[in-house]
Amino acid sequence: MSSAEAKEERTDEIEAQTGGAARAKRLRVDDGSRDENQDKIDYTKAGLYWDNVDATIDGVLGGFGYLTDVDLKDSHAFFERQPALADRTPRPGTLACDCGAGIGRVAKGLLLDYCEKVDIVEQCKKYTDASWKYVGKEHIREVLTLGLQDFKPRPDTYDLIWVQWVIGHLPDEALVAFLGRCVASLKPGGLIGLKENNCKPEQKTVLDDEDSSITRSDAEFRRLFAQAGLTVSHEALQTGFPQGMFAIRMYWLAPAEPEPVASEGEEGK
Repeated sequence: MSSAEAKEERTDEIEAQTGGAARAKRLRVDDGSRDENQDKIDYTKAGLYWDNVDATIDGVLGGFGYLTDVDLKDSHAFFERQPALADRTPRPGTLACDCGAGIGRVAKGLLLDYCEKVDIVEQCKKYTDASWKYVGKEHIREVLTLGLQDFKPRPDTYDLIWVQWVIGHLPDEALVAFLGRCVASLKPGGLIGLKENNCKPEQKTVLDDEDSSITRSDAEFRRLFAQAGLTVSHEALQTGFPQGMFAIRMYWLAPAEPEPVASEGEEGK
């Protein structure tokens, strides 16, 4: 079996395991413990919302286009904490993936400073059509017009995957499965990062009924990362945004170290 085949098999195994865990969890939610906001996420409603938002920086940032430079500045600082990215030089043959890319704002302003080419993954066709011109077709390997719930990247494809301000459109079980597929698609030494709003810990999740998404607390994200077999290797908070907005946290994720298994001779000690 080739390494790619082995990785594909592992991806299927991850999806089967996490899907089974999600189904088991649903069977145990009769006690009212399930977060009811999960059931209010609607892919169709979200798609219709974004189809009616302008394909501009101000549009994709919900009217906060003036904050794009502030956002990108802190993201660059976060990237440069990684030794592999510290020199801010795109190495030949490297490929990034911009998940929930919109028109390619982050691809152009961030990812292409570290990788030679980028893939655009975005479900709104109006945005993916605009991305070719905004990012520059010479910098794009592929544009995929689909939601993250349907994104199934090939194994050993990406040097860097970045997910920003989009994961709230996935319920927990879809989010965990998506992360599992992303991990399997990384090249050796590849990186996966996520930047998202955080609600307050006591809130757990906050529903945005207009665009059919939820904002999760930091604790909720960490719980889901663990379910996907990941841990947070580095984190940082976004600075410079107006007061009254959600906190924004950046995460670098890494496979969690397996728990040591005691040998037969150690069990009785």
